[in-house]
Amino acid sequence: MKKLFILALAAMFVFSAAGLAFAGDNPLRAKEKEINKSFAAAIPGDKVIKVDQFYKVYQDVMAGKKKAYLIDVRTNPEFYAFHMEGTDHISSGNMYSIPKKIKDPNAEIYIW
Repeated sequence: MKKLFILALAAMFVFSAAGLAFAGDNPLRAKEKEINKSFAAAIPGDKVIKVDQFYKVYQDVMAGKKKAYLIDVRTNPEFYAFHMEGTDHISSGNMYSIPKKIKDPNAEIYIW
């Protein structure tokens, strides 16, 4: 039992050290942050809505009273852990693909 405990402790140490080694500067993460900032800068201030306004839109879309795209741009693990019924998913690192997926230039798009 003591050997098993020591082995488990050693394994945890190795995995922790490996995790720290890979947690350094990642140029892809920096590029992703740059793209996210460019998307945020492209959105006019009058197009940003509050949570209660979004909830009203969500209810209208789910009831069929309104047509809009509801897109969740969180990471895959976050989306699969919990997401709102009826929403689409584009991973946060792939937001550049939104124009490819939605062809209608007049479509209402809600992203969170």
